[in-house]
Amino acid sequence: MKDYIRLLGAVKAAIAARESALKAYNHAAGMLSSKQERLEKLRSGAAKEEKVSALQKEVAEAEEQVTLTKAEYETIVTRVDSEMARFQTEKLHDFKAYCVNFIKLQIEYSERVQASWRELLHIRYKMRGAISSLHALGCRRAFNRWRHVGMSRDEIGRAHV
Repeated sequence: MKDYIRLLGAVKAAIAARESALKAYNHAAGMLSSKQERLEKLRSGAAKEEKVSALQKEVAEAEEQVTLTKAEYETIVTRVDSEMARFQTEKLHDFKAYCVNFIKLQIEYSERVQASWRELLHIRYKMRGAISSLHALGCRRAFNRWRHVGMSRDEIGRAHV
């Protein structure tokens, strides 16, 4: 159970890293879009060539940043997905093992209970037969021997029925 708690913490951290990478990618893509729009405005207006070339350089850097953040995001997504698949596989394997062990224990317990009931029924039939024969014979001494075992006259009579 401690392992699962630790794994869940790691899964949460991996998901947080994925979200962070996605935010970084979206931010870089937004910056690129903004710079591209500014570049188009500068090109359509009467702007100095220096400003246009500086902004073109910024756009190229922003495109590179988008490419890098997208690659980082895709790497993290791939890693998180593979870890989640591994986690689910391990969890399923462990759950199956727990179920099989539980079923085995239940079968063992059921067999022990069944053996106990067989033994009790066997003892009851033996007692019933012995008490019936005692009643039939009218043997007071043998009847008293049963009482010596710890059964009262009423218990012996009930065991007979």
